[in-house]
Amino acid sequence: MTISNMFTIVLPVYRESKIITEVIKKVCYHAEKTDMDYELLIVDDGSDDKTWEKIKGESELNVVLRGIRLSRNFGKEAAICAGLEHARGAAVIVIDADLQHPPELIPEMVRLWKDGGFEIVNAVKKTRGDEGKFYHFAAKTFYRVFRGLTGQRIEGETDYKLLDRKVIEAWSGMTEKSVFFRGMISWLGFRSTNIPMQVGQRLEGKSKWPFVRLTRLAINAITAFTSFPLHFVTIIGLVFFGGSVLLGIHTLYMKLTNQAVEGF
Repeated sequence: MTISNMFTIVLPVYRESKIITEVIKKVCYHAEKTDMDYELLIVDDGSDDKTWEKIKGESELNVVLRGIRLSRNFGKEAAICAGLEHARGAAVIVIDADLQHPPELIPEMVRLWKDGGFEIVNAVKKTRGDEGKFYHFAAKTFYRVFRGLTGQRIEGETDYKLLDRKVIEAWSGMTEKSVFFRGMISWLGFRSTNIPMQVGQRLEGKSKWPFVRLTRLAINAITAFTSFPLHFVTIIGLVFFGGSVLLGIHTLYMKLTNQAVEGF
C-alpha cells in the first residue's frame, strides 16, 4: 500500500552493529527537515553480529523505523530489492549505512522530486573519496566498457538515489535475475537529474566489497545489459570452426597426394 504524503528511506545494512544507532539518528535528523512524513526501512542483509538486535531495539523507540531481516547474506543488490518491494512511500531514497552517502542531501532530493517534478534524483560523486589508485583505475575501466557496450553513461553514479513510485513500479516489472541496481534504474529512462555528492568519511571499518565480489558484479552488469559477450563467443566459435575446416581440407589433400609426414 502506497502512502501519498510519505517517502521511504531504504537503508541496507550488513554487520553494522557498532554504528547503526548513530546512522539512524543522522538519517532521521535530516529527513525531518523536509515537510513530509517519512519512514526508515532498514534491511538487514543476514548480519551475523548484533545488528538485528540493535534494529529491533531502535524500532521500539522510533515509530518511523521498520526492519526487515533476510534469511542469509544475499548481497547489497538483493537487500535493495527487498527494501523497494516493502517501501510504502510515494518516493523512495536508497542510502548506504556507512554514511559515505551524506544524509544532508535528503531534503534537496525531496525538493527536486516534489517541486522540480523529477522522477529520479541521482547523487553523483564529485570525487571517489579515499579510494585507492587500483580501485579508481578499475572503476574507470568498467564505466568505459559499460558505456561502450550498452550506450549508458553512469560514471560517478551511486546507489544513493530518490525514485518516484512510478519508477519503482516499472522496476518491479523487470524480471532480471542478475540485478545491477543503478544500471537498471538508468535504463528505465524516466525524467532524472543529478546532484553533486562529496563522498563522506566511512564511520567504521572498511568496505565490505572485496575485489572479487566487485569483479563479479561488473561481469553481471555487462552481461545483463548487452548480448555482446554472447556474440563474441559465437564469432570466436565460427573462426575456430572455419580454421578447423580449412586445416581438415589441407590435411586430407596432403594425405591423398602422399605428401603427408609419415604417421601424420
